[in-house]
Amino acid sequence: MGRRKRSRSNWRTSKIIHKPKMFTKKQLSAMPQPSSYLRPDISVKVRRSLARRAADAALHPGARPVYFNRETSLSPLYNKDSGEQYIQQVFTSVRKIGQGCFGDVFAAISRDDSRVYAIKVTNDTHSFIDLTEVRRFEKVPENQNCVKFLKAWQESYRLYIQMELCVASLDKLLMVEHHIKEAQCWDILTDISMGLKYLHDKQLIHLDIKPANIMISTEGVCKLGDFGLLIDLTELNPETMKRKRTGVSVSEGDGKYVALEVLRGNIYTPAGDMFSLGLMMLEVASDAALPSSGDGWVEIRQGVVPDCYMERNLSSQYRDLIGSLILEDYTSRPSINEVLGHPKIQKTLNNHKNNTRVNYMANWNTVWQNYVSTHPDPGWDIPIVQIQGPSPPRRTYPINYIPPRSPRRTPLGEMELNLSPFSETDSDKKIAPSSPPVNKEDRYKRVSRRLFP
Repeated sequence: MGRRKRSRSNWRTSKIIHKPKMFTKKQLSAMPQPSSYLRPDISVKVRRSLARRAADAALHPGARPVYFNRETSLSPLYNKDSGEQYIQQVFTSVRKIGQGCFGDVFAAISRDDSRVYAIKVTNDTHSFIDLTEVRRFEKVPENQNCVKFLKAWQESYRLYIQMELCVASLDKLLMVEHHIKEAQCWDILTDISMGLKYLHDKQLIHLDIKPANIMISTEGVCKLGDFGLLIDLTELNPETMKRKRTGVSVSEGDGKYVALEVLRGNIYTPAGDMFSLGLMMLEVASDAALPSSGDGWVEIRQGVVPDCYMERNLSSQYRDLIGSLILEDYTSRPSINEVLGHPKIQKTLNNHKNNTRVNYMANWNTVWQNYVSTHPDPGWDIPIVQIQGPSPPRRTYPINYIPPRSPRRTPLGEMELNLSPFSETDSDKKIAPSSPPVNKEDRYKRVSRRLFP
């Protein structure tokens, strides 16, 4: 009698669901921080591009306005022949207030109207100057819940974008406040939803909603900012909602907040903004440090919320709304009009119209200065005198990095020529060469020409 074949089902094992622990930002701030790292060095490609841009700047000195649909002009105070930069002639009290991978953000007082503006300055660590952000900014007209764009200009190596200045970003607020009350969460959600409705009604999607791109005014109104990844849905294929073959520059936003269908399927719909909005409001309410990859990243997009969010004292209305926004199926998420139709948001809108909203930013300057004094960082509010020229060289490795020992190289004058087709060691003498013997005279000529051209 033959041996009985084992059933395939007997080999199956039980599936173990591993749920990684997710820390809050307050817990991470209390942990010991790693040693500081230096930014990577500028690549050869970028250095060559800087040389080309320097040559172009010599042919076209001075600042030039950048526009596509709305024509703008430079300030009449600017004198191209003075030798000073545009930002130094037209603005005063220039100081740094933020930075990112794109470059730096400065606050400056305009000499034209004595108002304070934000100026975004791109860095020179890219091989080209991307002007498409100006085109996308021009598509967003003025709105109460969107950061106002004024003008842009190009000078030497960089692109300058002048915008409305807000007192802080939502990212900075979350750095200071680790316990946001639910009433303030509803205010934030209502303001951002009003800005998204304005974009979605014009067939525009933001695609990069995160706390760092939410600006807060002195009155406590939250506004959408940084439209560098803005997408016009009329430029996409209406059947698949993907980019057309004609080529529309489309990029995904921050990996912590991007929806699954956007990252894996390149499907761009307003539902992608709704997912980012829901995940960001989950972070605001729970102070969760959202993962950018790994099992936790996947589990959140499958409906598994972190423990720190479940431990917060939140109403069922808030939990149900956030849960519907972060559904894995993007066709099942509510639209922006459905979110604004929520009874709690309608009540919050009435409070805003009646000017009964609470200004949580009334004492922000004092709160922020106290935070900076207890958390010293050399990047806070660095005054600047001049913005020009390429960035200084930067190392690829951290400060405490020990490079591997490189093999010893013999100087060129003392180089020993091994003209044999294989090694001369005792172990190698017993092994036949893998290739037929090479003519020593021809090889000597080739080596001589390479060493002594």
